[in-house]
Amino acid sequence: LALHDVGSNNPDGVEIKKHKDPKTGIPLDGVPFHPYYTVHDIYAACLFLMVFTSIIFFAPEFGGYFLEYNNFIPADPLKTP
Repeated sequence: LALHDVGSNNPDGVEIKKHKDPKTGIPLDGVPFHPYYTVHDIYAACLFLMVFTSIIFFAPEFGGYFLEYNNFIPADPLKTP
């Protein structure tokens, strides 16, 4: 089972490596991975961490969705469940 043969192309027939910059040899029709996708992923990770830390530090109970009210009751050794 071979997914890609030598010289295989995408179904649309668009060849992104056809038009290259003569000076650098970088394809002009493609989007480079590093400045676009890495910045996008780092932004998403930072946004997630900001929301996560704000919930953990400022509203840990969050209406009973994360920590239940019974976790905040002091332990009583004379009263067991």
